[in-house]
Amino acid sequence: MERLPGFRDFYPEPLPHKDVWSADARQYIFDQWRKMAKRYGFREYDGPPLEPLELFTTKSGEEIVGQLYNFQDKGGREISLRPEMTPTLARMVAAHERKFIGRFQIQNHQPPLRIRGGQSEGFRQHVGEHQRS
Repeated sequence: MERLPGFRDFYPEPLPHKDVWSADARQYIFDQWRKMAKRYGFREYDGPPLEPLELFTTKSGEEIVGQLYNFQDKGGREISLRPEMTPTLARMVAAHERKFIGRFQIQNHQPPLRIRGGQSEGFRQHVGEHQRS
């Protein structure tokens, strides 16, 4: 069975084939990325991979729904896999806004997921965001 189009598999070393992605190389790159970001004052954050659909439609309007992996959960809530981290970050900061005084720099390495309409070469899984606030 093949993986879904637009996603990548990351294999451990030694690689089974020269044309596959290395989990070890990916981890090395992420480690270097984190180290460099930390050196320049970025702090790492993360949020849940699922968010209320309303979080994304509030930011981008109803037209975004066609680009999202969304569903109704067993409790009847409209849920989406996060297509980007900005709304999640905004929700996190709003929940504790009195604690976030002044500017801050943050980074995230978790993959957001978005449907890329008809782009056969485009990946649906993207990694990493840096933001300054």
